[in-house]
Amino acid sequence: MTSTASITISFEDIGLVVTTTAGRPLMEICDEFNTPVLMGCRSASCGTCLVRITAGADHLSPITESEAILIDVLADGDPQARLACQCSVHGSISLQSF
Repeated sequence: MTSTASITISFEDIGLVVTTTAGRPLMEICDEFNTPVLMGCRSASCGTCLVRITAGADHLSPITESEAILIDVLADGDPQARLACQCSVHGSISLQSF
């Protein structure tokens, strides 16, 4: 279910804070605001969009099985790691490049 609530996403590496609508895919938000989060395959296969969620991880959609497998390989199972192409944002978050 998509919400109309406003949320903020802080891209800590570059000091960018954007305001958007809750329930949107993080990948779509990164594209819209031209952030430095790179996208490759957009399907949890390459890991290009790996980010570290520094605040608000509980505001993301649940991790998928394919995402968990890639995070285990690329980030040694880091619980703060997520793939921007695989999660939706349902509340305010902060993140950094991995």
